[in-house]
Amino acid sequence: MADVIGMRSPIALLAAALAAVLCAAPALAGKPKRTTTTTTTTPISAPAVTPTVPLRTDGRIPMGFNSDYALTRIWADSSTATPWVAADADAAAAAGATVSRAPLYWKGVQPARGTWNWGTYDRIIGSYSGRGMRVIVNVSGAPDWAGVDDLTSFVQALADRYGTRLAGIEIYNEPNSAKYWGGPAEPAAYTRLLCAGYRGAQAASVRLPVAGGSLAPIMKTINGDMRMDWFLNEMFKSGAGSCMDVVSFHPYPFSSDLTSSTSLFQQEFAQVRALRDYYKPSMRLWVTETGLSLQTAGVTQAMQATTIPAIHDTIAAMPQKDVDVVVIHTLVQSSGALAYGLGQLVGDATGAPSFVPTPGYLALQSKFAQGR
Repeated sequence: MADVIGMRSPIALLAAALAAVLCAAPALAGKPKRTTTTTTTTPISAPAVTPTVPLRTDGRIPMGFNSDYALTRIWADSSTATPWVAADADAAAAAGATVSRAPLYWKGVQPARGTWNWGTYDRIIGSYSGRGMRVIVNVSGAPDWAGVDDLTSFVQALADRYGTRLAGIEIYNEPNSAKYWGGPAEPAAYTRLLCAGYRGAQAASVRLPVAGGSLAPIMKTINGDMRMDWFLNEMFKSGAGSCMDVVSFHPYPFSSDLTSSTSLFQQEFAQVRALRDYYKPSMRLWVTETGLSLQTAGVTQAMQATTIPAIHDTIAAMPQKDVDVVVIHTLVQSSGALAYGLGQLVGDATGAPSFVPTPGYLALQSKFAQGR
């Protein structure tokens, strides 16, 4: 997730959302800089999307975790990572997860044109899918040799390889954040990438849903970051509505307030829905990151344990009924003091991995382990 987003002044609920539709800043030119190829946002015809987010037997919105633990563990020491990757997936499944969100770095798979290294992601996706979870892969990290149109063939190869072991393909992470985009946010350039990825998904043998946006909850355009609603508005104006099946975004509450009229959580949903309703009313929403950090001032483990399940309950109670998945950030705190992580993996007396849960994990488990 983007670095906290410095708590900005609250925005009136509907006023901000409507202002985003009517008064958004013009789209910026640019990225990616590595190609001069002209691209189009016109999608090709393709089969209908295969529903891939696993429904829960209890009828509740599917829940899962956003985690890069398995990837970083493999990077740290591939030869010893297997039991640790398995322990991560075991903890997710034991909590009741039916989905997982994992980063997939294009340049790691295809460091040179024609060179393919899928082994790391075979291990990660196999670990989750073998325990009844489907994976939302967040594709980012273009190799230096690649241009925009090369993403089309990469996404097609990705979808062909993993098929319905995936829940969907999300194009880039928090592109309205300068930190993750790698420079000032450029919604028109991001939309060109999104459309290139979408064409690849359409051409694949299994038509997986494509999530566009992956928006950081930024409420102020400053220092290269762009407000979430401004960025989404410019995406739609650039043709993104024809290049994604769902809008994904990251409504972090930054407090335990989930329901008041001044709640940042409610404002984030209102902004996204106002623009979705204006441009593409039938489009569904994916919450691909949310959570509450213990490093936020005043947040205790008890508060985190109450708030994390309440986030899911609050979304489920919204009258729009337009959210298909809720992904909690994150399961395993891979280093440092506990923050968003709901547990840690440590070596037991024999050196084998052991998951040490927080009260937040146990609270989720008590609600979701049954009915998976």
